[in-house]
Amino acid sequence: MIFGRRTRRRPAGTSDSGSGVVAAQPEGVTTASKADVPVVESVPRTVDLRVLLLTSGDDEPSAQAWSARLEGEGVPFDRVIAGVDPLIAATLESGPQHGRYQAVILATDSLVRLRDGAYESSLNAEEWATLRDYLRTYSVRQISA
Repeated sequence: MIFGRRTRRRPAGTSDSGSGVVAAQPEGVTTASKADVPVVESVPRTVDLRVLLLTSGDDEPSAQAWSARLEGEGVPFDRVIAGVDPLIAATLESGPQHGRYQAVILATDSLVRLRDGAYESSLNAEEWATLRDYLRTYSVRQISA
């Protein structure tokens, strides 16, 4: 059973009217042939099958749990401690149009850490922007634990 409209292919050079005659172009209107259209070579974006585990310290229970689970499942991952290891584009990309990670796990929601009696993020604004640009550019998913 087929739902919807059926369409049939028309031979080249015929119109929709069924008469088989192609309407003439108005004066001054030209059509481009396939040879006239420039071909733009683009390199597809690719990512490695690795996971980035971002933590704000080695003592986080959620980071330890994620590490144990990823290791147990045999998932290749890199652990980066925010605030200690710089999070720059070179950390996330291994070349033009090639990302290192297919997923990013934040061990805590905003990588918040208690410092000098106040809670603050372990990533600065520039590092957050770098991470968000990477996620958007490579269509990578982020999990916040």
